[in-house]
Amino acid sequence: MTHMQNLHIQKWMETDHQLIKSYSECIVVLDPNGVILSINEKTLAILLEDRFKCDELVGCSYKVLETDETREFIRCLCNSPIGESDVPWNDRIWLVKKSHLFDEQNTLLGITFCLQDVTVQRKAEERTRQSEKFAVVGQLSAGLAHELLNPLTVIKGYLQLYEKNQVVRSDSWSLLLQEVEKVESLVNDFLLLTNPSAPKYERFNLAETLADVVA
Repeated sequence: MTHMQNLHIQKWMETDHQLIKSYSECIVVLDPNGVILSINEKTLAILLEDRFKCDELVGCSYKVLETDETREFIRCLCNSPIGESDVPWNDRIWLVKKSHLFDEQNTLLGITFCLQDVTVQRKAEERTRQSEKFAVVGQLSAGLAHELLNPLTVIKGYLQLYEKNQVVRSDSWSLLLQEVEKVESLVNDFLLLTNPSAPKYERFNLAETLADVVA
């Protein structure tokens, strides 16, 4: 870290460090070398159960936050991308907002981590998705039942003729097989819609694809 960066960091700590300590969300600010520039009480309560004071950790490596319980979580935070991402830990889901910290002169001071417990929100979103999925499945089921009636009616009719030993067309077995295949196809399509398989990725030539589109 350059001398100029140190000066900018010192200036930032004089103005913003006290403000961050009062935030209701979990906030940690690290310099480019992983040294803690600022941390608030909410973060300490979550990670270290208030075993330290905020000012005691300023100037220490972020590794001081690592315990047997938090080590994997800290690793995930450090490896998370710039921006927003969900990180599960300790039976909770944490929204991690990770961003670069710059001063007024656009000098990089470090990285800011903002942690928010979104467990309740994510569970509510999952319940909503499940409800929507069940609604779609219900609609598909009604349509499937209607589509299945046609081939099943044909199959039932031929079976009734066989049961009564009545003369049937010579190609009846072929027709019955076609109707069974229709039923099989409808059921397979339904299963595909309700339980989509994992996406498959493959390389392709973008230039050739665009040429085919505009041709």
